[in-house]
Amino acid sequence: PDVPQPDAPMQPEPTQSGEPPVPPAPQPASGRNSPASGRYSESTVSEKGRSRQPSFLDKMASKFSFSRSRQASASGTPPDAVPTAESRPASLTMDMGAMKPGLVDLRSITKNSAEDLQELLLTTRGAAMSEGKLDSLSAVQAKLHMYEAYQQEFDGQKATLPQLDQRIEQILAAGCPPFRQFALADRTKRIKERFEKIEQMGAHYLQLLREELEKQQKMDEMRVKFAKQAEVLNRWMEGSIDMLTEFIEINSISEAELQLSEAIAFDADVSNNESELAQLGTFEQEMSEMGVLKNPYSRFTMETLLKMMNHCKDVHAARKEQLQGVLDTQKRLDEHKRAFAEAAEAVMAYVRAEKQAIEVAAPAIAIHPDDAASIARGKQMMLALEDLRSAETRDKRESKLQPAQALADQLIEAVELDNPYTTLSMSALKSQVDQLTKVVSEKVNFIEAQLARAQADITPEQHEEMKSTFNYFDKSGDCHLNEQEFSATLRALGYELSKQDEEAVFSKYAEKKPDSGELAISLEGFTTYFLQQFKDKDTADELLAAFRTLADGKDLVTADELKTHMPEAEVEFLIGQLALREGENSLEYAPFAAQVYGK
Repeated sequence: PDVPQPDAPMQPEPTQSGEPPVPPAPQPASGRNSPASGRYSESTVSEKGRSRQPSFLDKMASKFSFSRSRQASASGTPPDAVPTAESRPASLTMDMGAMKPGLVDLRSITKNSAEDLQELLLTTRGAAMSEGKLDSLSAVQAKLHMYEAYQQEFDGQKATLPQLDQRIEQILAAGCPPFRQFALADRTKRIKERFEKIEQMGAHYLQLLREELEKQQKMDEMRVKFAKQAEVLNRWMEGSIDMLTEFIEINSISEAELQLSEAIAFDADVSNNESELAQLGTFEQEMSEMGVLKNPYSRFTMETLLKMMNHCKDVHAARKEQLQGVLDTQKRLDEHKRAFAEAAEAVMAYVRAEKQAIEVAAPAIAIHPDDAASIARGKQMMLALEDLRSAETRDKRESKLQPAQALADQLIEAVELDNPYTTLSMSALKSQVDQLTKVVSEKVNFIEAQLARAQADITPEQHEEMKSTFNYFDKSGDCHLNEQEFSATLRALGYELSKQDEEAVFSKYAEKKPDSGELAISLEGFTTYFLQQFKDKDTADELLAAFRTLADGKDLVTADELKTHMPEAEVEFLIGQLALREGENSLEYAPFAAQVYGK
């Protein structure tokens, strides 16, 4: 029933002479080839085979190959022809390339070639690897999913084989010719063989995928392990570099020794982590041998880790070198501090010895006018004190400060202001040395004043008068006369000295003020100087003669006459000291001269 019916009677072929063909004689209507029986002779079937409809076998083949009829017609191969290795369509052979490109192609399997199948199976893995398709776990898993889909399709196609056998039996039962029976049996056999071969290759392909999956899982585990160890090493190296580059302040030898010992102890950590990095490098080599060329889990490669480790080692070596330099500096500064303490103690010992020498040279003494021995003793003290305040002695005192000053300069340059070995500073030492000069000057002024009083024989009233004069010219009220104030006092009292003489007098009787260190003359120095002047050359007659000159020979002098020859400040002082004669607006200078010289 599957054999197609003829659409029209067959036409005879033309003769070689070109004459119209003679139609064949009509056949009997009954018998095997009669139209009633629905069957034709073998020759008729052969002639009509070119335009017949697809047979059942073609339809079945089309189920294995959705485009078999189209491919067959396009290639000129008869639909019922036995496919060969060259003519077999890819879809009929279930090309494994759809699941693994370049892996399996049944068109390469020749008829009854077990050797070709074996060779193909052996080269399957190499072909897959050569194309780089299975280079990740996800790629292998994708291939496994594709295989599952193929297996389902394959099982469905294989389940139709019993139906094919049933159809062949039906065809045979319907009276299929013997030569067709052989062709159908041979074709059915090859189809089944192809199914078996595909099943074998599928099983081998699945085995390869599972092996590859196991390998990729191991490779993935190696990637994760490498990434974890690389991350740990990187965190250690970053933390170490931060620690080794942070700023630390060291102010003593003990602190420097502690920091250096910690840096040296850190050598063990560096060595341990360097060993771990070497082990990671060996592990990375194993990964390369396994075929792991990329690692998406790790931010670092061995090259970057090695560079960072080298940088960490360089930073560590630099920190140790820096700490060793700091330790050496602290030791040198500590030696300077000890030396300064010793130098400071030497200066203080010298100051104590000098004070004792001053006390020996000029002990406390009271000089009286009627005591010739005390006056002589006072003069001896003055000679000794003059030697103690000479320029040579001052230079000697300054030289005692030089060793301590040099050490102090080095410590200040290094910003080392704390010294655990002494409480003395350079300013304190200078103050102690300056105190020697002050003590000598005070003793000189004190003894000079006593000698002047004893030799000048002034009265207490005269001393009070000089004190009043001193206080008047002390404009700042600090109980001292600076150089300008002393100069004004001299001119007010009629002492006309040159600039050089004024400076010499001021330097001789001046001393440093305790609060500011400025040179100034105290009341004792002021009294000493003027009493010495009174004793040496001033007399009451000379003072009266000076006033007569200002008053043009009169016994009285006016304020205008004083202003004509004297500065205003001096005039004001004299007006306050001279007695005003009533009714004449003039000043009496004789009582003032007698008062000054105690007459």
